Amino acid sequence: MGVFGLLRFALGNPGLSAAPATDADDAAARFAREYPAALADRLDFLERKLDLPRERMLRLAGAPARFAADAAVAREAWAALVTQQSAAHRDQLTGLEETLADYLSEFNHDWHAAAAYLRDRRTDAAPDDARDDELLALLDDGTGWDFFDLMTEFLTRRAA
Repeated sequence: MGVFGLLRFALGNPGLSAAPATDADDAAARFAREYPAALADRLDFLERKLDLPRERMLRLAGAPARFAADAAVAREAWAALVTQQSAAHRDQLTGLEETLADYLSEFNHDWHAAAAYLRDRRTDAAPDDARDDELLALLDDGTGWDFFDLMTEFLTRRAA
């Protein structure tokens, strides 16, 4: 397929857009330029760019389901959440940021591609706290499981 064939393919494919980086090097460079330095800013960046529900992020950080689902917490700025937490909870939020950055690396740091992938897999299935707890335990265990598939399932599940 020549250049024009590739162009026709790209233009005819609704999954591709002009906004994402054209290759992995461009995506990684853009990520390096735009990824904030401060933890709260990084969490906000990941939430917005990956279009992640706050509840999913907080649950992944180890927050109890009731706290994570609280509407007031959902409206709170990440900066306030980070500064209000104990050192142990800040460590959990740091772990959350690292985990989501690792997940994003599976897409060569192309957040457009990652967000589209997650959006395409979102489910409207009934919330299931037991399955959420099972997924979180498997992710925490980290042995013998497919991190990418488990993260995708967790991030695309509807909250209770």
